[in-house]
Amino acid sequence: MAKPDALFLLIKSLTPSEKALVRQVDKGQAGYLALFDFMSRLREYDERKAKKKLQQLGHDINFAYAKNYLTKHILRVLREHEDSGQYASTRQLQEIELLMRRRVFDLAEKMLVKAREKALAEERWHDFLQMSQTEMALLLEAGGPLADSLAQIDQLNAARRDARAQLLNLGEFEDLYHHYRPILKRKQSARNEWDLALVKQFAEHPLLSSTSQAKSVRALRIYYMCATMVQTYLGQYAAAHTALLGSLDLYQRHKFLCDDFPDGYLHDLWRLGGHQLHVGAYPEVERILAEIKIEREGRGIHSADIFEKYSRLLLSYALTTKRYDLVTIELSQLHEGLIGYAEAIPWTSQSVLLLLVARFHFEQRNFKEAKLYLNQILDHPDRGQREDMTSLARIMLIFIYFENGDGDLTEATSRSTRKYLQRRDTLYQFERRILRFLEQNSFSDQGKQLQQAMQQLHTDLTVIFQDPLEANILAFFDIMGWLVGRQK
Repeated sequence: MAKPDALFLLIKSLTPSEKALVRQVDKGQAGYLALFDFMSRLREYDERKAKKKLQQLGHDINFAYAKNYLTKHILRVLREHEDSGQYASTRQLQEIELLMRRRVFDLAEKMLVKAREKALAEERWHDFLQMSQTEMALLLEAGGPLADSLAQIDQLNAARRDARAQLLNLGEFEDLYHHYRPILKRKQSARNEWDLALVKQFAEHPLLSSTSQAKSVRALRIYYMCATMVQTYLGQYAAAHTALLGSLDLYQRHKFLCDDFPDGYLHDLWRLGGHQLHVGAYPEVERILAEIKIEREGRGIHSADIFEKYSRLLLSYALTTKRYDLVTIELSQLHEGLIGYAEAIPWTSQSVLLLLVARFHFEQRNFKEAKLYLNQILDHPDRGQREDMTSLARIMLIFIYFENGDGDLTEATSRSTRKYLQRRDTLYQFERRILRFLEQNSFSDQGKQLQQAMQQLHTDLTVIFQDPLEANILAFFDIMGWLVGRQK
């Protein structure tokens, strides 16, 4: 005996008030409404009569498509007008449980199987566990041979055990990431001995021993996030580059990751651009800049994130290659973005942008403009979140006053910078050497002694910047280039 038609059973389960709600459709849906009315009047389902009736009424529509559309429309209407609080949280499960209550078991089973397969394919373990629980309830309510039901329940239980194991593994990676991330993000400067010891402890965690520790695509994504953080902070740039490539490949091969974490893909793409810039792969940097620029909010990425990532990479690229024209043609948009997105971009990132723009003007000797951006950093109430950027802003400001020949402001700024650095708990080697230079030399004396002190500073910094972690500072302020220029 053939199974009763699911749509027919669903329509027959409706009350008069529910049918009235279903009929509230646009005029453009008249064909579907005609099918609904005709099936409502049938005592027994007859598909041949239904098709013929639609043709007689002049509705030239695909019958299978019409049935599918009408089924979805009825389920949406019922779902929206029921008290959804007492049912499952997801739309799919609400509709499936709605069908089960109306004893339309065949359609409920088809929807469950499709939803379950999608949940497994996209590694939505929580959704799968909830759906499989509903499927077990369906097996009991729908009846059928006991042996078949027990066999299906055994299969579901095996799948549920695997899902729980996958979920546990994913949870371990999430816990690891959230525990160690504050250490690596601590004032954006996890490079003193205490911080580095914790970062090394992070790197030695068993879960980070190899990619095989990640049992699913979602767990592997977090593995790459952790690995790139650790390797970057430890100065292992080749390994970080490899991990970034692995992460981006993961996003590209699994669309659901890009759909769920579009900002993660953007962030890894931007970081790859920084790595390619570091090794001088400029055509690849240009390709990445173009890809970031065409991203849209339709992918779930806030326009402020796109602006910030694009602008930082563009400024870094232009400053490294001395192609200032790349920034000049976009300077007005850059200025507008800094104002318009001031509330949307975190200060930890915004301060970097401001310093890079200041450096852009400084290197072109537009000292007035550079000073405006540096003062935005120094006057901001959250400047303590990026002590490294605040320190560089103060140092650059000294050199601006020095270049302008303003001895009083140069000395005053030098004194305030010395006090600032002396109060800091920890300093980079670069900052300690700058502090010693400021303590031992007066900018009011621009004679041979100052020139010799600058030459010695250049020599000492050359040694200090052999440490790749210390050399990171040059991405924000090319003090070596400035010192060379002063010696000519």
